[in-house]
Amino acid sequence: ELQETVVQLQQQLLKCKDEQLRAVTSSVTSSVQETVKEELKTYSSAVMSGKQQKESVTSSNIVSVVKIVVEEEKKSRNIMMLGLPQEGNEDLSEKYKEDMLILVCKFPDKLIS
Repeated sequence: ELQETVVQLQQQLLKCKDEQLRAVTSSVTSSVQETVKEELKTYSSAVMSGKQQKESVTSSNIVSVVKIVVEEEKKSRNIMMLGLPQEGNEDLSEKYKEDMLILVCKFPDKLIS
């Protein structure tokens, strides 16, 4: 009689565990489906906005960006020498070109980048 009761209780426990497992499985499945739908919407909107951005790229935009990059490259190659005498708006690069070359060749480790 005790064994029968134990077996019945174990069967009831198994049924409860089975129902809980089904509920969890159902919950996880629906949650995953919702997440996948949301992520697909997010990915889809990102792709669409990317297409819109690609369509707005024009040759004039590219030219202006290239000009900016070229100007920045030119600035990065400039040498600055402080304390040189200057009269008016004269071009010091031509006036001191030889002196600059001598300094650069003689003291390359002293240049500040």
